Amino acid sequence: MIKMIVTALLLGSLGGYFFLTPDVKPLLDRILLAALNITVVIAGIDIGSNRQLIKKMMNWKTAGLMISVPLAIMIGSLSAGVIMGKLLGLAVYDSLLISAGMGWYSLSSVVIATMYNTEIGTIAFFTNFLRELSAFIFVPVLAKFTSVACAAVGGATVMDSTLPVLIKSAGMSVGIIGFISGFILTLIIPFLLSFLLG
Repeated sequence: MIKMIVTALLLGSLGGYFFLTPDVKPLLDRILLAALNITVVIAGIDIGSNRQLIKKMMNWKTAGLMISVPLAIMIGSLSAGVIMGKLLGLAVYDSLLISAGMGWYSLSSVVIATMYNTEIGTIAFFTNFLRELSAFIFVPVLAKFTSVACAAVGGATVMDSTLPVLIKSAGMSVGIIGFISGFILTLIIPFLLSFLLG
């Protein structure tokens, strides 16, 4: 699966570079959004059709995981962002802004570039895009050693784009925890960015 994703990304990049012009971007955005919606609907159907698993997961232990996982992801993301920012010579504030996207590159990059600084917004785009890409690559590998931790790799993207990889690699129960975690992070990120940007 990783080979297919990387191959598709490379072919798409080459095709875009040699055969497309920037004016087709709005059309590509619509196609991408439609494909993403279809993927999420299929993953939702897969989750919803597994009634026994849903009943099995409705307990206090699972509810605790669904709260603690996004909280741990948020704390870990911000802490790692500050540490890496220090190592790379970035200001703590800039590092916090970049890491606050937690994988949601389409929102964080635009908000940061518009309300703060274009350069930091661009770094936020690439950083958060690489986080999503790393989930496609590392979740299948990480799933061989642990399960719930796989939900942390993609951050907020586990709610949509990286959910199928999580379900396939770590199982449906982790997929549900990941989906809820990604959903909670998706709700938190706009408020977190607004708070940081004052």
